[in-house]
Amino acid sequence: GSCLTRPMLKKLVTVVNCQILEAEGRARALRAIRSVTDRVVTELLVLHQNQQQISNLLWTAVKSRGCQFLGHVMQDEALRLILKVFESGMFLSRKGIVLYVVQQLQREFPHASRTSVGHVVQLLYRSSCFKVEKREDESSLMLLKEEVRTTHIAHTHTHMY
Repeated sequence: GSCLTRPMLKKLVTVVNCQILEAEGRARALRAIRSVTDRVVTELLVLHQNQQQISNLLWTAVKSRGCQFLGHVMQDEALRLILKVFESGMFLSRKGIVLYVVQQLQREFPHASRTSVGHVVQLLYRSSCFKVEKREDESSLMLLKEEVRTTHIAHTHTHMY
């Protein structure tokens, strides 16, 4: 068995397969290397932090990187909507989560995109904020973990107005 996780192995294979003699290949390699470094940081956090600390750190990280993805106001609203979509306690597909959040955001933020909201959901996913239910031949279903929902609902509602 390898000491590398499956996601890390996939990312490293992507780096190795880049055609670095070509400009586009070098650009792909840089993006892939950044993805590897993001994964290394995530895995180190998982090794050295408990899940509640990881969740708190990630929520803070998502909010601090808000300008990169959505802008701070839209980021806060996206996080609030992610919390809201899981109030029922139902498992949802990543696509369903993203589409719901984008649809709701576009009323106030017409430039909201599936890509930018998808990045936020991916960060939450990578940090183990979701319970994941695997399905054969279908996309996995996700549920925001109870400890994530309860920790952040109060915090989000205090900053809504």
